[in-house]
Amino acid sequence: MGTKSIIQVLRIAIIATVLTQRAHADLITGQIGISGAVTFDTGSAATATAVIDWDQAKVQFGAGSFASISSGTEMAFTPATWDFNTNVPITNFWNVAGFKFELLTSTVETQSGIPGSGFVFITGTGVVTGNGYTLTAFVWQINSSDPSINGENTFSAMVASSNTNGAPMLGMKMVGKNMIFNWSDPTFALQSSPVISGTYTNVPNATSPYTNTVTGQQQFFRLQQ
Repeated sequence: MGTKSIIQVLRIAIIATVLTQRAHADLITGQIGISGAVTFDTGSAATATAVIDWDQAKVQFGAGSFASISSGTEMAFTPATWDFNTNVPITNFWNVAGFKFELLTSTVETQSGIPGSGFVFITGTGVVTGNGYTLTAFVWQINSSDPSINGENTFSAMVASSNTNGAPMLGMKMVGKNMIFNWSDPTFALQSSPVISGTYTNVPNATSPYTNTVTGQQQFFRLQQ
């Protein structure tokens, strides 16, 4: 049996290569990892309430329906201003390689620190269309931390399909300073790595739901069968 894996990241990149237009009605699967830089309304992740500019957004990885999008492909974010806590849809939040993401809602899950050493993590919901696929529900995650360099903070993000087509989706919610992960298929193991392109190892005794305490260390998570 071949190996299946689903990668879900808290720090990422976004880019895009052109995919061949297809005529089909399949739901979209998989996820895109993204990285780049943002300008906050306050200049610090600790106090920001909105992004007022996006820069150097690139695809870090693509999986599932996005597997043909090469790492390093540039991605376009279109909103002039994005308020972290919103239920006002943004029709063309980002687009890449013929795919378009409509952000429906977003909210701050955690935000802490002081200017110069702050952190913010935001989640949201939306839909992706394009390349002949059926409109599909997606989840959105983005985080960023200080310091700001020349007015910009680096960010990492991920959009993951809510349609798994046999591969489980790694869900996550914040409860206080804890991240609670959940997934539907116990044959998949939760793995982690301190860097996105590093070696992933099984998280000891991790079964769904699994609670992970948030620390200052950057960490990436995935499921692998």
